[in-house]
Amino acid sequence: MNTQLNILLTTKLLETCGNDSSAAIYSILPEIDKKSEELKGIYAHSINNIPTIIDEAVASFSDKRNKNPSKIINKEEIINTFTKSIFSEKNIKIPNNKTLAALGMMSHIYFDTFINPVQFFLPHSSACSGQWDLWNMIDYIKLKKELNNKQFVFELRKRLQENSIWNIKFNLEDFPPIIQRRLQKEHLLNKKLDPESLIKAMIIRLGEIAKPDINYEIIDYLIRSFFTYLNTKKYLRIDREILFLRNLEEEIKKIIKESI
Repeated sequence: MNTQLNILLTTKLLETCGNDSSAAIYSILPEIDKKSEELKGIYAHSINNIPTIIDEAVASFSDKRNKNPSKIINKEEIINTFTKSIFSEKNIKIPNNKTLAALGMMSHIYFDTFINPVQFFLPHSSACSGQWDLWNMIDYIKLKKELNNKQFVFELRKRLQENSIWNIKFNLEDFPPIIQRRLQKEHLLNKKLDPESLIKAMIIRLGEIAKPDINYEIIDYLIRSFFTYLNTKKYLRIDREILFLRNLEEEIKKIIKESI
């Protein structure tokens, strides 16, 4: 997606978790790939490098960085981009929460799969994650061109923002019986989505839409490694989160097909 669409979609995802929407600023970070020849266009889209980028960004945004400014994070440029999109406040309070930063970055990478193949699992796998079925149904080149059309982006953003998918309502019948019992016992059916579970669900979805297929041991290893970095030790259930993502993907694909 382009910058405006990524920020909007990340903002809506943060709202589904009941989190501060200003954390959507972290969704801009993967765009550093476009601005540096050294990064080869894939550095910030690889899960292997996300922790380094998050640490740099959190330090930069919280003004904890002392003598050595970040070589990859242009704080003022990112804030300026953010406030020119859908946020009008110049003095926004950026959360220094690594989980929310990870959700912001992961959202950008996840939504990029609608317009570009993404080598998310480098260096463990060179497989590309993408919405291949969507591209088989539309004029892919036309979509790429239209994303530079301001009116097209405006209409697309409007439809995405107003879509009923964000009013999350799960039915017990959407889940297998064993999961139904757990959701009822833990009173989870109508609760906000969990940001950590949403991150895990995104990693799994990126694996599921990768071509060629990725060995699940790689996905599982990277999930464990990434959540070790986030200092998350509990086991994360993703029943609601991954169902929501699958439904969201279908809505986005439907809107794109109808807009082209």
